[in-house]
Order: sequence, then structure tokens, then C-alpha cells
Amino acid sequence: MSKGQHLSKYQQGIVQRYYDNQDTLVVGKLAELVSDLYLSADDPKKSAPLWKSAATALKKTSIDPLKAARIVNERRVEELAAVVQALSQPGAKVLADKPRSAPVSTTPPSSEVPTSTPTPTSTSAPMPDSRAAPATGAAAPNETVVPPETLKSALGAFKKRLKLTRLEEESRLGSKVLTGGRKSATVAIQPPREFPRAVWDELVKQGKLKTYGSGLYELVE
Repeated sequence: MSKGQHLSKYQQGIVQRYYDNQDTLVVGKLAELVSDLYLSADDPKKSAPLWKSAATALKKTSIDPLKAARIVNERRVEELAAVVQALSQPGAKVLADKPRSAPVSTTPPSSEVPTSTPTPTSTSAPMPDSRAAPATGAAAPNETVVPPETLKSALGAFKKRLKLTRLEEESRLGSKVLTGGRKSATVAIQPPREFPRAVWDELVKQGKLKTYGSGLYELVE
């Protein structure tokens, strides 16, 4: 038996949370790109590097490569937003290849002799038992922990949407007579759908947003 072949339950919890956070980071990155692409839709110079970043991020996901390539090549922002929303759903498989079985697997009993050509599931069989007993002090299995990076991305996307909404309203209010222009009175909007409800609830708890009613949120200045 090689040294470091198996991990303790505490170590398994750390590794598991690391890869779980990788899922969230990838989705958060794509959601931020969707918001930026909406804002730069009329500027090819700004949108080109954003689409390049989106292509790189999509390669890390479980989305079909042909579908991802079509979305990027045809510049389909709406479909990219739908992909982000699908990946944000609870239980959705985000990463294309999650190397969880190798670091999280436990050593089989001495009576079990691994075959010469093990299948990918041979080392992942003990995983359900190890994850069913989280380490002391770790988050409960059903508890949603939102990484700070995702909260930052979501808040940035919210601010951009609020700004865009106000600009669109002010453009409708403006006229040739009113050369000075009029300010938008919009203070609350629906949050970007690319992020799950748990993200917005956490931002409310942190005092960065507040609920306005009817699914709307207001930015705390």
C-alpha cells in the first residue's frame, strides 16, 4: 500500500467541498459573462474576448461540445443564458470530468483484489458512504453554502442589469424638447436568472440587497 493512498473523512470533506466550489465558480463565471455580453451586444470589439472566455468556460462543463461550439460561433446569448440556468439547478452536473473518485476513494478491504483493468466505477463505489458522514464542523449535506466569488459575481451582474434598466428607461423619457434629460425612478428589478434564489437570499442577509416585493430586489446604496 502506497503512502497517502486513502484519506480520512475530514480530508474527504475538504476535497469534496473543493470540487463542489469548482462547480459554482464555473457557473458564476458563465453568468457574469452572460451579463457582460448583453451589455456589449452592439460592440463586437468588446464582445469578442467575452465569447472567447465563454468558450473556454463551456469546455469545463458537461454541456455537449457541439452545442457549446454552436452557441459561441453563432453568438447566441439567450441560449448561453439558458445553459447557465440549467447548470444552476440543484443536482445538475456542471463539470465535464470531475476527478472525485481518485482523491475521495477509500481503500477496499484486504479481501477485495482489484482487477488488472478497473472500470471508472470500481473506485467510486465507497464514495456514497464517505460523503454520507461529513466531518465535524462541515456544512450539513442540505445546507447551501454560497462561495464569496459567486456572491461577488451575482452582485456585479445585478448592478449591471439595474444600470441597463435605468438607461433604457431614461432613453424613453428623453425627447428633443427635454434636452436636459430625465432620471429614471427605477429602484428595484428582478435579479438575473443565471443565479439561483439562494444567492440572492444570501446577499439580502449580508445587507447588500433588500427585497422589494413581487420577486424584485433593491440595491442597498
